Amino acid sequence: MKAPDLLRSHRPLLKCLQISTVAILFLLGGCGVMNQKIMPSAKVYLTKTLQWQLPAIALLPAGNYVLTQSVQATYGNSTVDLLFQIEKQPDRLAMAALTPAGQPLVQLVYDNHQVTGHINPLVPAELSLSYLVSDFLLAYGRLESLAGVLDKYHVTLQQQGQNRILQYQEEPIISIQYSRETVASSKDQWSGNVELHNQALGYRLSIQTLSYSSL
Repeated sequence: MKAPDLLRSHRPLLKCLQISTVAILFLLGGCGVMNQKIMPSAKVYLTKTLQWQLPAIALLPAGNYVLTQSVQATYGNSTVDLLFQIEKQPDRLAMAALTPAGQPLVQLVYDNHQVTGHINPLVPAELSLSYLVSDFLLAYGRLESLAGVLDKYHVTLQQQGQNRILQYQEEPIISIQYSRETVASSKDQWSGNVELHNQALGYRLSIQTLSYSSL
């Protein structure tokens, strides 16, 4: 589906999403479907054996803003389409995930220390909400700052044009491809698509930013 078609098909939902994520989380909490609370966490496996501590939100592009993103996640032969509402502030990153039909699945908050939130019982229990934060930071974090953090875990981060590659023990573990070089260079972070492939854990994310607004 092309971007204009996607926007048209989700226009009623997107219109509803043009409110603060804080309000969305409040609404979802009152729906009675987000009744599975997750344990606070802040560590994520980049490979089957290598963990990293989630870095500071300050790695992301500066400013306070709200994003709506379409994400297609693929693991093995399974593919799922999701809509995300993301609100970024200096000390708070909030996310709400819904199906394209509008069914709430996930709500989380990362406060620079831990990830907390709730998850729909229909979502597989194996899903760690910290991975959502981790992949967002890896895809959109500023290159120099992110490289400095990853170096502590002996992970090298290289960016060549529109490609970002994380290597561990001289093997690629995560590759990220940007559809436009302005996205990769952070000059126009939200104008293009992002393809994230975690080779070590065997999943892919296709991310498209549908809307952006400053707070």
